[in-house]
Amino acid sequence: MDPVVASASVQWLEGHPELAAVVLILVGAGLARVARYLTLRGLAVANRGMARFGSGRADLVSERVIRLLGTGAFWLVLAFAGLLALRTLGTGRVFTWIDVPLAYLPRLFVGLLIIGIGHLL
Repeated sequence: MDPVVASASVQWLEGHPELAAVVLILVGAGLARVARYLTLRGLAVANRGMARFGSGRADLVSERVIRLLGTGAFWLVLAFAGLLALRTLGTGRVFTWIDVPLAYLPRLFVGLLIIGIGHLL
């Protein structure tokens, strides 16, 4: 992409933060659906793999827990997108409190991933 065009588009988005916030919410909703699908699919595959090579139990992780984790992944990604959209709309120090949860979300995700893998093992 041409640097002049990129600079003009960035300036246009900075002039219209509400449109950038709407785009962030729409992209976030799409990514949330993908996160839910990947969580459901990944846990179902892990469940089948552990049942085949592990203890032989077919219900290592129940379907209810898998659905709950998929829904949690959806809302976590959507909340992250909402916080980013609010941050783009905020001016000055009004929305500095949003930086705190945004800083801890990656750590929370990695922690939940470690707990999940530990549970499966």
